[in-house]
Amino acid sequence: MTHPRPALPKEDWLRLNELLGQALAIEPAGRAAWLAALPPGTGTLRDLLRELLTEPAPPDDSPADPLSDSVARVAADALAAMRRERPGDRIGPWRLERLLAEGGMGDVWLATRADGVVQRTVALKLPRTEWVDRGLTQRVARERAILARLQHPHIAVLFDAGVGQDGRPYLALEYVEGVPVHTWCQGRDLRVVLRLFVQLARAVAHAHAQLVIHRDLKPSNALVTADGTLKLLDFGISKMLEGDALAADETELTRESGRRLTLAYAAPEQVLGQPVGVACDVYALGVMLFELLAGQRPYAQLSGRALEDQILHGEPPRPSDMAGDRSRARALRGDLDAIVLTALRRDPGQRYVSASALADDIESHLAGEPVKARPDGRLYRWRKFAIKHALPLSAAAAAVIALAVGLGVALWQADRATALNTFLLSLIRHADPNASRQTRTADLAMLSAIEAKIDGDFKGSVEERLQLWLTVGEAYRNRGEMMAARRVYQRAVDQAAPHLAHDNLLLLTARVRASDYTLIVSTAASEQLDRAIDILRRKAWRSAADDELLIDALLTRQEFQLVY
Repeated sequence: MTHPRPALPKEDWLRLNELLGQALAIEPAGRAAWLAALPPGTGTLRDLLRELLTEPAPPDDSPADPLSDSVARVAADALAAMRRERPGDRIGPWRLERLLAEGGMGDVWLATRADGVVQRTVALKLPRTEWVDRGLTQRVARERAILARLQHPHIAVLFDAGVGQDGRPYLALEYVEGVPVHTWCQGRDLRVVLRLFVQLARAVAHAHAQLVIHRDLKPSNALVTADGTLKLLDFGISKMLEGDALAADETELTRESGRRLTLAYAAPEQVLGQPVGVACDVYALGVMLFELLAGQRPYAQLSGRALEDQILHGEPPRPSDMAGDRSRARALRGDLDAIVLTALRRDPGQRYVSASALADDIESHLAGEPVKARPDGRLYRWRKFAIKHALPLSAAAAAVIALAVGLGVALWQADRATALNTFLLSLIRHADPNASRQTRTADLAMLSAIEAKIDGDFKGSVEERLQLWLTVGEAYRNRGEMMAARRVYQRAVDQAAPHLAHDNLLLLTARVRASDYTLIVSTAASEQLDRAIDILRRKAWRSAADDELLIDALLTRQEFQLVY
């Protein structure tokens, strides 16, 4: 049978809380003696303590914890007894409308401006009286200083701060009428979820840029309004990074109020009580992203000590393995799995270096670009490129097919070299070097494909292959791709030199082009250019083409000397 709780003054509720903490630290067998030894005048409190400490054990098939339930009831009674505020009360210039949230150290009220200066509704954070003398005034001052730094469209704004009539500090924050981010994201398109998460990561990155670590990122602190705007809330346990004047106060304040964190979103270094940096927020963002993508947290089935052990020693699963929907699981495999698991690395140094880096990788994924969380392989980059540029690449593939057909027709004719060069030049010069970025990217992909065809499939003579390389090099150069042009010209020299006479005009042309000062400035390039000039000068008989190349080489040499 449950008896009504006696009405106690606030001081007795505080004393009961202190005594209950002492009792729970004693082995159950010794609690009766401890109760009997309590001083006279604690009779009512002794009766309440005895009731709390001697609740009957639950049945074997019941998961309930009567002691926890009783403590929760006592705590609720105590909070109600200690709360003096009522709707309609004034705190500074603000009128309290209704209670939004309550906690062990303070309450959050919906409040409106009562002095007529402005019409505004705010979330008013008000500490409890008993905490004012235990460091909470400092904590509120810290939070005010932190929030004053943070001016970002996705962080709740600080409108006002002051001290009430009873000496308690308050904060008047932007009232966000929304739902937690994980609730809002349920059932929404994956790309919509990712774009919203980028808003969150950018807001956290802004805080980090202002030397502020949040330390308690979780869905309930990230609300989404009806129009889809995300707002980051509650910097109450945030930390100023070292070097800030307020950072020195943080340790003592934390000691006063205890280690406050939400274990399900806490980084390993937080669980261990180690110093924290921006990496702890990156980890929490990783847990939140996991939850938004897979519909559950990485260790949703665990709690308490088992959850701590998994955070410290386990390996998080891949989001794709936890997603219930098959199509969602397929969409998560690859980039998104890698992004989440990088954010959740146990070692802070192996996570993303910042919240911005995490946001950048997500935006790269959305844009079809390679992400830094994946191994940087040629096949991976080509696959990303092919997916992103499916239509332009189809056009490029058609051009390569046309090239192969054109080469066959050209080589069938008598003047094969001339026909080949004319055809290829007309093919790879057609693209406008000033075209759009997408078209230009496809154009370069076509040139790369042509290179592969020359290397792998071309069966013509050494001179014909050399002519192709010179034409491709010119195409790269005309598009401003100087490194690619240098690479192709030098490949032409390396492949042709063992098979052609040293004074072959095409080979000399390749040497001069590969040594152009606009492509490379080095001793090797200078020596190669000098060799080509010497050969051209020593030719017993020079054609007009030889003279033209010599003049070109001499001009290149003059310009080379000016920059070398």
